[in-house]
Amino acid sequence: MEQKTGTNLECEIYLTASRIDDPGERDAYLTKACEGRSDQKSRILRLIEAREQRHANLLLRALADGGAIGAESRPSEGDHHQDGPSTAMPDSGETSTSGRGLHGLNPKKHSVLGRYELLEEIGHGGMGTVYMARQTEPVRRRVAVKVINPGMDSREVLARFEAERQALAMMDHPNIARVFDGGTTESGWPYFVMELVRGVPLTRFCQKNGLGLRERLELFIDVCHAVQHAHQKAIIHRDLKPNNILVTMHDDKPVVKVIDFGVAKALDQDLTDKTLFTQFSELIGTPLYMSPEQAQMSSLDVDTRSDVYSLGVILYELLTGSTPFDRDTLSRVGIEGFRQLVQDQEPERPSSRVSTLKAANLSTLGQKTPADIATIRNDLHLELDWVVLKSLEKNRERRYDSAKALADDVQRYLDDEAVEACPPSAGYRFRKWLGRNRLAVTVGTIAIAALVFITSLSLWQVQQVNRAWLASQSRERQVSDLLDASQLRSAVSAFRQGEFPLIADKLGPTTAVPVKANPHRDDDFFRNLLLDLSHPPFDRQVILDAEISDLALDRSGHHAWILDADGNIYRSQGGRLEADSTVAVGSIGEPAAAIAVSPDGTMLAVGVQSQISLWSLSPSVKELRRIVVGDHGVETIVWSDDGAHLAVGTRYEGVWVGNAEGELLFRIENDHRHESLLFRPGSRELLVPTRQGIVAYSVPAGKKTRSITLESMENPRELMLAGPEKNWLLCCDRFWQQMLILDADSFQEIGRVSLNASYPQSLATWQNGRKVALLHPDGLLQTLRLSQRSDGQVSGELTAAFKIADDQDLIHENQRIRVLAPPTEDALITAGPGGRLRHWNLSRVPPSQILSPPSPLGGVYPVAPDALGFFFRKGYLYPHYDRELVVGVGRKIDGPIGERVTHPISCFSQQISSQGWIACAGPGYVSIYDLSKGRIVRTLGESLLKADRVEISPSGDAVAVNAGDEPGVMAWYSDDAWQSAKQVLDLPLDLAAVLCFVESEDGPSLLYDESSESIHKLGCATGARSLVRKEPSTRLMASAVSADGEQLAICNRDTLQVMNSNTGELAFKIDQVSTVRALAFLPGGRVLVSGHDNGRIEAWHVPTGQALGTLFEPPRRIGMPQGFAVFPGCHRLLIRYQRNEHLSPVILGTELSGR
Repeated sequence: MEQKTGTNLECEIYLTASRIDDPGERDAYLTKACEGRSDQKSRILRLIEAREQRHANLLLRALADGGAIGAESRPSEGDHHQDGPSTAMPDSGETSTSGRGLHGLNPKKHSVLGRYELLEEIGHGGMGTVYMARQTEPVRRRVAVKVINPGMDSREVLARFEAERQALAMMDHPNIARVFDGGTTESGWPYFVMELVRGVPLTRFCQKNGLGLRERLELFIDVCHAVQHAHQKAIIHRDLKPNNILVTMHDDKPVVKVIDFGVAKALDQDLTDKTLFTQFSELIGTPLYMSPEQAQMSSLDVDTRSDVYSLGVILYELLTGSTPFDRDTLSRVGIEGFRQLVQDQEPERPSSRVSTLKAANLSTLGQKTPADIATIRNDLHLELDWVVLKSLEKNRERRYDSAKALADDVQRYLDDEAVEACPPSAGYRFRKWLGRNRLAVTVGTIAIAALVFITSLSLWQVQQVNRAWLASQSRERQVSDLLDASQLRSAVSAFRQGEFPLIADKLGPTTAVPVKANPHRDDDFFRNLLLDLSHPPFDRQVILDAEISDLALDRSGHHAWILDADGNIYRSQGGRLEADSTVAVGSIGEPAAAIAVSPDGTMLAVGVQSQISLWSLSPSVKELRRIVVGDHGVETIVWSDDGAHLAVGTRYEGVWVGNAEGELLFRIENDHRHESLLFRPGSRELLVPTRQGIVAYSVPAGKKTRSITLESMENPRELMLAGPEKNWLLCCDRFWQQMLILDADSFQEIGRVSLNASYPQSLATWQNGRKVALLHPDGLLQTLRLSQRSDGQVSGELTAAFKIADDQDLIHENQRIRVLAPPTEDALITAGPGGRLRHWNLSRVPPSQILSPPSPLGGVYPVAPDALGFFFRKGYLYPHYDRELVVGVGRKIDGPIGERVTHPISCFSQQISSQGWIACAGPGYVSIYDLSKGRIVRTLGESLLKADRVEISPSGDAVAVNAGDEPGVMAWYSDDAWQSAKQVLDLPLDLAAVLCFVESEDGPSLLYDESSESIHKLGCATGARSLVRKEPSTRLMASAVSADGEQLAICNRDTLQVMNSNTGELAFKIDQVSTVRALAFLPGGRVLVSGHDNGRIEAWHVPTGQALGTLFEPPRRIGMPQGFAVFPGCHRLLIRYQRNEHLSPVILGTELSGR
């Protein structure tokens, strides 16, 4: 851009300031523009004041003071509202002190320019002055005469003055002021004569007359036609604005006149022979109305579309009362800032501008109240917005291509036709915005790209982490499942081998889960079942009032003698250990610690403090005498095999040995505990444990015959003879958890057994000395089976291990506990905490309960943790028909309780519903039965001839029956507790159709096997049917569904399969299994149990498909397993065995209470 000269810069400031009407804004602009040059600001203000007052002397003085301006300034291109004809008339007084104008012309004295008599000055501008004149010939009329101002005689100004005259002369349009004549004054100033227009600016006329939208648009269309005429004459106005468009009245009709072509430009011809040159970077036009290409002041030439833009600004002002960028903005940002604003910023929609108008501005739109704003906005919305914005496009290629096109579109709007203007596309707006913000967009794009890259990388990494996490979870789950299967398999093995204390160790430290109220949600049901099974049940029990100090059994095992801590002596008649046969026979009268019965059962020896009390048992029980045996308390009393000698051990003192009459034979000093003493067979040798080992003394001489130091033991306590010849000496140490087996004659070690428990406090042997029981201070009872190999070594195999007390906290350090083995049975008697004397039948280890009801059973169900519901069968002539049944609920199947019914029932459902209902079926009916109330809820299926199998859904809302000889499956559903019912299935299926129900949010669904070829699913509530799995033509023997309804297990003669009950996807398949008669998922769905033809009950780990082992194998033939059921609220499993129409219930787990 060229550097401006001082004169040009001052002229530009003058031109800009002359266009600003508001004095305050003008002063602010000049203060900023003339900063530091107060004389320049004063000169410009005087010049503007002279122009506005039309005062010749002031103007001349101002020009004289600012010669640079008078000599070289351009004509005013600012506010032309005084530069053309106007209805505004000058004051009636003198206009100058000399009475003459700037040109030496005096309108008051009727100066004459040729044929024109000047009447008055009617307008004044920066380039010329306009007078109203009277034409005298050839016609008489009033005209307007425009004379160039003195001092405006530069080549450029003269060229523009001549161009305006030529432009007006070329046009002939009713809406453009015409040129009649031209010439020069006597002083040589050029002038031209044109049509006198008595009018007001367009916007002021609309405001003054309160024109509505239609009237304004009609006037605007006339303006467009006038501009189009000029364009057709190849003339561009370049300064269109309301002050250059005057409105006058002709025959009461408003007519517009476009005036002031002072900066007009010809497109294809010269308007004058004078040089007309627009300097580079020269601002042409009025800033508020100029187009972006005019404001750009570049080498880009303007064309007719520049006028179209100015027309768009005028239309915007007609519609809204303000220009797109108002005067306040111009004053605030200045000319340079305003030029940039016009080129870059998109204008606000007219409808949006109107909605922000204040009430004071409504009059500019011809409205009266603020309520009219909504009406105006609605009128402008869409079409007029589009028309205005199209004419104001920054890119002239997107504007209307002519003023006529703009007028035509406005006319279409008035005629309610579709306008051609439409809003710019989103793509175009985006491209424009992108062009204006290229740097910011580039930086933003880079930032977004980086962000996208980082985000994508992060998401990829998160995805990889998630995949790794899922894979890790899958591996962990697989490892966990394998570990779970391994633990359960080891626990089942320990259970079957009777290693009950090892079950908890095999299951791991986290398996002790408390009993849950709802076993169907107990994921650790099977683990807790095994833990419960680790406590075998005792079959008889006697509870004394005081703790038990010691226990003795005569050689025949007929009588058991019990000594309590208070010194009371009890006898259990016949060794039955029952309350009615256990009686008190005497009392020492003070606390006692030990008791022993002579081999012939005629005498008792009782340890009382430091004494022994001898009692006679025949013919009556009475105390004979007391003998002091030491200073410390008695710990142990033992009789010799022949009953002739008695040995008494006192705590940390020694051993007293006497005869049967209580006479002392000898004493043995031994600073040790004497929890056990042992007479060898033949009663001629006494074995005494010491701190170093074992010492043997001859009886009755009392001489030490031999001794052994046990290097592998620190503190031997318990001694016992075992083996067929009692030739094995068992020795247990206080600190080492092991048992040594010595040759009783040579004291040579012949075996060693690891006990994995604290030292045993009591030992017992039975079955010819080949079985050993060890009772530990914590209540743990272990049983071992001893066997001798060919090399003479003896080994011990653990056969059972369990706790004798329910509450282990009752066993404290000094608690005396004892175990005895009756010689004639496979049983043990223990004396434990709480005064409990218990009899353990080892033949029932592992624990199970095979119930033997007094009458044959037709059905049996667990209805409470300790209760069974059952049906007795009465008739046998026709097993499937004439039956009388009794519904009963009780702890033992020993009698009926409930309502007697006489239905001939053929079959019962295997499961019981959540309400306590079962289903039973027979000829001509299917009944839903309420076990808890002993009544029939509903009877269905009158058309049924026979029934082979019946099932009820877990919710109790559906039942299904498999017909017997007549192939078919029938099903019913009820949603109102069987007040009503509808049949949902009646299909002719194969006889072997296996039924089971699954529950979901949609209600119960029936799974059935169709023709032994495929498994289908029927929604009982919805009626929807689907194929679950296509199977080969093989008869299914059993089926089961998990409690959550997700898993289905089926079995044919030799194949077990577990699959998804919805999709049929196979989880695992096991071939070569023995024929399965019954299947059931245990609560939690992780363990499946199966009942086989041979009576065995097997367990399967569902997640891994591994076999866990045999849970139960009946000791006698009681039939084949028919079904399973879980006791509510506990970890107990009911197995139904059936043989010859006779049910045998088997309970796996702890026995039912209330024995």
